[in-house]
Amino acid sequence: MALLFEKGWDSMLEAMKKARRLNNHVFSMLKARCPLEDKMACAIKQSGAPLPRIKFENTVSAFETLPQK
Repeated sequence: MALLFEKGWDSMLEAMKKARRLNNHVFSMLKARCPLEDKMACAIKQSGAPLPRIKFENTVSAFETLPQK
């Protein structure tokens, strides 16, 4: 019984690792397609003071540019 549980546990952990790798891969591809999407920046005023919370213009969403089946 313990061997069966251990085997099931190992296969579940392996599936979780594969899902995480796939998730990281997909989001890195999306970030590469639209690197400026929803990014916050800190602008510098002429006086040298930071002006926080400046948002870049949104690019076309990566989800809209993905190939449709």
